[in-house]
Amino acid sequence: MRLLSQVVLLATAVSAEEVLLGNTFEGRPILAHKLPARSVSTDPAHVVVECGSQGNDWNAVAFCESLVTYLSSSDSETSSLSQVDWTIIPKLNPDGYEYSKSVDSNWRKNRKASNIGCDGVNIMHNFPVHFFNNVNSCGQDFSGTTGASEEETQALLSVSAFDAFFSVMDEGDKVVFPFTTSYLSNEHEDLKDVKTAAEGIARFMTTSSGDRYQAVEALDYEATHNPGSILDWAYTKTNYAFGVFMDSTKEEANQPIQQLKLISALESFVENYLANRPVVKKDDNAGWRGIFDGPNVEVYRKIPFAKAPIDNLRFRLPSEPKDLSKISNNQGSVACIQSNTLVPSEMQSEDCLYLNIYKPVEPSAEKLPVK
Repeated sequence: MRLLSQVVLLATAVSAEEVLLGNTFEGRPILAHKLPARSVSTDPAHVVVECGSQGNDWNAVAFCESLVTYLSSSDSETSSLSQVDWTIIPKLNPDGYEYSKSVDSNWRKNRKASNIGCDGVNIMHNFPVHFFNNVNSCGQDFSGTTGASEEETQALLSVSAFDAFFSVMDEGDKVVFPFTTSYLSNEHEDLKDVKTAAEGIARFMTTSSGDRYQAVEALDYEATHNPGSILDWAYTKTNYAFGVFMDSTKEEANQPIQQLKLISALESFVENYLANRPVVKKDDNAGWRGIFDGPNVEVYRKIPFAKAPIDNLRFRLPSEPKDLSKISNNQGSVACIQSNTLVPSEMQSEDCLYLNIYKPVEPSAEKLPVK
């Protein structure tokens, strides 16, 4: 175990940019490490990894620090991880981290002084997405009086657009995906896609005792079932927002192997979902971004032009689709139901009202054919 950890830590380093996102109540810096894609790519995808939002997430903090080291090393040059930009925040809650290390090992909140009760706010539940004040300021899950009230929350909110988000935590055996409360579950735009991606990550993970991880919606796991969630906020920005637990135990001796499992899971995810940007979403100008399929071809796959004609919409006139903020571009649409023997049945579906659009990367004044 120790030897595998040293392989990562002793590799030849390249520079990572250290960026100050803000300062905590006690004056500690909240730092992000930015590492650009090494491969030649037009507009590479951007992955954000956050660790230590809860004070006693010690092993999560150690993972993020090791991930920065690994991505800065020559070991990662041939990995799919080198094909994307990274923003890694090893210690989102440094005040809580130091307090949990020196005073109270069960401490999860930050250290902001309070004049209404007990000190501290749990950063993981302080985000402005269906925020709810859970009243008990002395509990370790206290979310604060208002969403985004904390310096640590505001620091993460300042991170620019991203294509995938991972919040890494300590004790657990799950990979969780949004939503964290039941009244949000009907807002999924791409439940099947995000669940499939979570299951792919979970396949790489086992606890140090050998138990396999499960991929579950966050509302079904007690550790992540709270409003104002960091995951639900991230899901407003990207198709892919996940919470990943390091291990079912805090035993530090097991962590080098756990770190390598999670790095392998990230590598598989990037290769299958982000390399060559298979996610499109609205940019700041309300336009759509595509993936690149050849030297001068940009592709936008599976854009809905009407609601799926299923259930109570079957055999009725098409209805306007929901105005989506993001779509999965990992696979193209399937064919509509038909008696054509040249189209396999598994490639047909009633849910088929989508467009696949191909266009030149460079703008053109000429009229172009529609494919």
